[in-house]
Amino acid sequence: MYYNEPVLIPEIQGRVFMRNKGDSVYVLFQISRTYDPETKNNRSERCIIGIQIPRKPEYMLPNENYYKYFVTKEAAERNEKQATQDFARKMAQWEKLRDDFDHMYYDFQTVSRGRWNEVVSPDSVTMINEILAPVIEMLKEDEEDWTRERVPGPGEGVRTVEQQTEENDRAGKQGPRKGGQAEKSGPGEGNGARLALIPDPVEHDAGGVKGYDGKTFEYVNFLLGQFKGAIGRFFQKGSR
Repeated sequence: MYYNEPVLIPEIQGRVFMRNKGDSVYVLFQISRTYDPETKNNRSERCIIGIQIPRKPEYMLPNENYYKYFVTKEAAERNEKQATQDFARKMAQWEKLRDDFDHMYYDFQTVSRGRWNEVVSPDSVTMINEILAPVIEMLKEDEEDWTRERVPGPGEGVRTVEQQTEENDRAGKQGPRKGGQAEKSGPGEGNGARLALIPDPVEHDAGGVKGYDGKTFEYVNFLLGQFKGAIGRFFQKGSR
């Protein structure tokens, strides 16, 4: 039985271990270690003291063994209360990030209408990245899921936005564009690029007319859509 009150995983070098089993990570405590003269090997007695919380890897849900070997009832109640408060505070921060992203996302949808091929202004890119930066850190809280996070295009397989653009061009369709030219994959932009900040636009002066080369509204809308999906999965997984 695991108690639904998170506690910090004890830090005792050489006596607290993690063990993966299925989709869960169990926390084990080494009770004792004795030498067996017959086998000439050390024998360890271990027990499970909790199960790690995926969203907060430094915390676990404890079982009775944890209270047996580590804390008194009073200390346990204090630890549980503090851990619960810390976790609730973190969840409130994540929910605010989600709300800030949603407001930005829907506002950007509105201003994008009829402007798919226009380059997003530097000020807008800065504003969007200021929201995306903490969102990326939030998504990294679930390290296992983050290492798999990708920017897929429609259809089979996993592709970057640049790769999808090339496929669109080959199919005779209009894809995201940069400075009036179809975007192509660059170095390090191979299959499976992670979600990332939007690159800053670069100012140019063509024939005395100043402008910017950068990501278009279509490109940014596509990327923000991938972020929105990742955030949804993040909270959906956390509710299970």
